[in-house]
Amino acid sequence: MKIARLLVGDVFVYAQKKDDKFYLIEGDIFSKFTVTDVEVLGELSYPVEPSKIVALGANYKKHIGELKRSVSMQKVVEEKKEPLLFLKPSSALIANGETILLPKNSENVHYEGELAIVISKKCKKVAEADVKDYILGYTIANDVSDRTLQNLDIQWTRAKGFDTF
Repeated sequence: MKIARLLVGDVFVYAQKKDDKFYLIEGDIFSKFTVTDVEVLGELSYPVEPSKIVALGANYKKHIGELKRSVSMQKVVEEKKEPLLFLKPSSALIANGETILLPKNSENVHYEGELAIVISKKCKKVAEADVKDYILGYTIANDVSDRTLQNLDIQWTRAKGFDTF
């Protein structure tokens, strides 16, 4: 099922996308809901209002080389035993078609298409066999980074956390 979050006037609603049309969802998409026959028109928005955005970085070797990070950082990333995680503030999130605002003095801004997983409920230390019980769905995301700042910092919040990034 394809679920979308739409801005209708000044209200967000959830709808099922079917045959290029959207049908209003009533109830809680995180637990019980029904799809109505009511067609809705609105602007696509991001799927949820997140409490936080957790991202996985440097997860393939080719990209590590593209970043041209220091030899010591490449070694840390390649030998890591745990995933390299970073947070993005919710203010970095924008809807499809909205403008990415570049920070003053930015010179080397890159973007990457990413797979985004929308988590449906609070979770911690979830067993691998139970992961699907916590996933609402999948979407795509644009991860924007100021590479100059990213190369200056050990953590990536500043480089990846600007509003609209």
